[in-house]
Amino acid sequence: MKLLKSDQLTTCLRAALLFTGLATGVATQASTVTYTLPDLLTSASYAQANTGQTFSGTGFVGMYSDWWTPPTGEFGHLLGLEGNFSRTVMQVDISALKGSHIRSATLGFDLLKQQIPISSLSTITVTGFATGGALGYTFDAPAPVFGQTSSRQVPLRQSFNVTTLLQSALDADEQWLGLHLENSQMSAWTWTFSGIGHNADSAQVRLMVDYVHPVPEPASLALVLLASLGVWAGRRSAQGGRDETAAGTATGAVSRVH
Repeated sequence: MKLLKSDQLTTCLRAALLFTGLATGVATQASTVTYTLPDLLTSASYAQANTGQTFSGTGFVGMYSDWWTPPTGEFGHLLGLEGNFSRTVMQVDISALKGSHIRSATLGFDLLKQQIPISSLSTITVTGFATGGALGYTFDAPAPVFGQTSSRQVPLRQSFNVTTLLQSALDADEQWLGLHLENSQMSAWTWTFSGIGHNADSAQVRLMVDYVHPVPEPASLALVLLASLGVWAGRRSAQGGRDETAAGTATGAVSRVH
């Protein structure tokens, strides 16, 4: 088989690369996922005073301020949104969404206990921050590393558009998205304590994500194969040149002997 010369090989490779580039390189696959965030507090009692404890996994913890339990505050089995009295922090493992483009992300939860009419004047603010997978006592809102969103409190089911917050966390190559929730009024909460007839999922906290993920197509694979072919052909050409030189040297030596 006759090997291509280097300039011929280059021309063929350029043509092939152009063809595959025109064909297309990457497609996208649309998907949806819903994350369930339960109460992470494992205390057998309603409240826990050890505010130095951290929690792992996807979920939330409710917090009481030092105004309620001085001097340090405490954790509680609730999703609390009661002004300076109780607040809530959450975290979600978003590592499976790495490299994705977020089309929409909605945080929803139920507030089963609300003070009326105070609740109609309340604004709930959600702050996006980094947790590193360890959720701790953070009563005051941290710096909004991934942004903020807010909405007026409504009866029962609350809904927040956190698309920008989630995308910002992914763009920063974070594996965890932290969310801090607080209310402008002391007006709403949901208990999650089994001792009074509730459970860790009583607040029905959900993060619903609609996203697209890049998927390599055959054209992209072809680029890799063509690159490998180029390396292989280059090595064969170099080897062929060395063999011809060696053969010519041997012929010359034989002629001189005769």
